Amino acid sequence: MELFVTDQKTLEDDGWLPGPYQIEDDQDEAPKIRKSAERYIETLLEFNPDATEQLDLRDRHLTTMEQLGEKARKGSLQVIGEIRHHFPVIEKQLDQGSWLYGNFTDIENLSRSLNPQLNQVSDAPLPRLLDRVLFFRTTPVKRHLAQFESRRNDAVRLVDSLAKVEDVFEKDIELFKSQIRTLGEFCTSLGRNIYLGRAIEDNLARALEHDVLPEDPRREFIETEQIPRVRKRVTGLKHQLQLNRAFITALTVALLNTETLYKALKRLNSDLVSAFSMGIAMARERFGMTMEPLAGEEPPPSDNPISAPLPLTALTAAFSRITELTSSAKAFMPLSLEAFKAASAGLPEFQKKVEEASRGKQPVDLDITQEHARGV
Repeated sequence: MELFVTDQKTLEDDGWLPGPYQIEDDQDEAPKIRKSAERYIETLLEFNPDATEQLDLRDRHLTTMEQLGEKARKGSLQVIGEIRHHFPVIEKQLDQGSWLYGNFTDIENLSRSLNPQLNQVSDAPLPRLLDRVLFFRTTPVKRHLAQFESRRNDAVRLVDSLAKVEDVFEKDIELFKSQIRTLGEFCTSLGRNIYLGRAIEDNLARALEHDVLPEDPRREFIETEQIPRVRKRVTGLKHQLQLNRAFITALTVALLNTETLYKALKRLNSDLVSAFSMGIAMARERFGMTMEPLAGEEPPPSDNPISAPLPLTALTAAFSRITELTSSAKAFMPLSLEAFKAASAGLPEFQKKVEEASRGKQPVDLDITQEHARGV
């Protein structure tokens, strides 16, 4: 069973990349936002920047532009902080030195030791005849099936360990989905505010052209204070939207690969219990050995006259599937880690520049996100 790794290119090919969050074509939202921009311009044109009694109103107009989309921006940064906090955990889980990778190696070794074919144990006619001769106290098949008792503690430990990892992955998957959903909602809000800012700028430009004379004191206020502020704010919101989309892309890579590994874990746990129970059933059927089942799964009763004894080829096939799956999972983990690192590369530096630009310390060069071009 081959496990396929999701990377950023896979998201692009499959249409999983986050959208641009533009609402120009939204026939419900766009007209409402344009109407809000028009109402704001109406209140602005009623304002006299030279009137001392309207100084508070002047500050209010400036603050309105500076705070455009601020709630969505701050909310985005809070979610991004939570996501970044989990990034090292993701990398640690996928590392070849991790507890999970070690479990896969232990399961692989256990499966090989219990695979009859790999241990030259067969159902050839002579060994099967010797199994039925009482004075032969031990035979290759009997010795092999006896291992299911001696290795039972190892199997129990691995089954319990996989169950714990499954629980961790279940919580991670729900967390990633929630974070992607929340960050996407902030992207939608940012898109609305960007559109509102652009609509305000367009209306200000029309007002300068048609409603505000060159000698009007409002003209200087609009040209030197309002328009520069709204342009800067819209640019900052665009950068924040770009940052959000890059984090959504990286987290989606982590989510889809975690889901793939989670499904493999569940199947591996089930297969291990089934294969071990099969070995216990064979030991009971052939030699009357009494062994405890794994995870409460009782093997078939040995006194069932309808069921024929299970062949060793069935046990070989069961443990071969487990070995194949563990091998695939071990190969999947480093490739998944590589895909995640590639998708998240440069994000902390990008975030730092976006935050510094929002505080007016430096402009943001959009080229710094070139490595995320497909994702944003």
